[in-house]
Amino acid sequence: MVIKVKKIIVWLVLIGGGGLWASSGGNFLTFPTGARSLSLAEGGIISSDVEGLYYNCGVLASLTQMGFSFSHESHFLDITNDYFAFGAPIDDRRALGVNLGIFRAGSVSGYDSSGNPTKDYEEKDLAFGLYYSQYLLGGSQQPLRLSAGVGIKIINSVLGEDSASSFGIDGGFLYSFLVADRPLSLGLSVSNAGGSLSYYQEAAALPMTIRAGVGYNFDLLGNPVNASLSYNLPGGLSGYPGVGLEYILKEILSIRLGYVVGDEKVGVSGIKFGLGIKILGINFDYANSPHPVLGDNHLFSMGINFGPQMAISAQAPVSAETIFNRALKLYNDGRYAESIIEFNKVLELDPTNNQALDYMKKASEKIKK
Repeated sequence: MVIKVKKIIVWLVLIGGGGLWASSGGNFLTFPTGARSLSLAEGGIISSDVEGLYYNCGVLASLTQMGFSFSHESHFLDITNDYFAFGAPIDDRRALGVNLGIFRAGSVSGYDSSGNPTKDYEEKDLAFGLYYSQYLLGGSQQPLRLSAGVGIKIINSVLGEDSASSFGIDGGFLYSFLVADRPLSLGLSVSNAGGSLSYYQEAAALPMTIRAGVGYNFDLLGNPVNASLSYNLPGGLSGYPGVGLEYILKEILSIRLGYVVGDEKVGVSGIKFGLGIKILGINFDYANSPHPVLGDNHLFSMGINFGPQMAISAQAPVSAETIFNRALKLYNDGRYAESIIEFNKVLELDPTNNQALDYMKKASEKIKK
């Protein structure tokens, strides 16, 4: 009996069918996903990998290789949330992406008016999205760049004996520039705009979500640190800010910590933490996020970039400045060995470039540590 009561509570909290989030339908569309983004207090809006597609489709243009990401989140009572994303650059300015979210809330036993069991009722939600992104200013290898993205998602939801389908529109921007030779990124996105889901002849609008964020990269003890500040405004809920920090050791181990200031009634507030490790080019990530009703949420993700690096368009002049900016981006991302190769190319074109020489020495020192 206790299990049944708990499961009913979970349905009310997560699904929104008359519970805390009843002002909109398809509330699974607001659940954070991606272990790295979750542990950084939902800082995925300024992410530069395919996982960030969920939070801001404007980040897609920053891909220089094909990328794949998978996340699995498990709660008690067989409640799961899975997310798949794939992105591929068309050229050095444009990219396409797709994602798929699958939410399962298990089942609840049904009973007739006499209290006799009938059959189990399940909750299952799907969202499939198709996205396009391109640079409006600059490009992936340039320090000053502005990208925009747009996408459409198809949603299908099964609730008991009823089902509903709809569509939503996503859009986003990512603007990056250098501050003290380090990248500063600003992101803004809107998700789930338009559309509604109708259950039992009652329509509920999709939870349109607005996100904004800022991210900055700097060095600490010879290793890169990514800092983010985000603000999320999910449909039907109060907005909440979050702050995240990621410390990357030797380009292999990532330690992450985040904190969200939110409404404790809906379980978004509090500390988030996670770890990431890169093995043979594959990123494995874990995040933990406590929830007042569900207990600890455990989220596991993996991501990989593959295929050839996207070359700069032949029409674009490959100047020493262009290569230097590319090398500086690699350096700021903690990819020191690759940055040395690029800084060396700068010196081949401009032997008097002392700044490139200084950064090459710094990168060599970081590799030796």
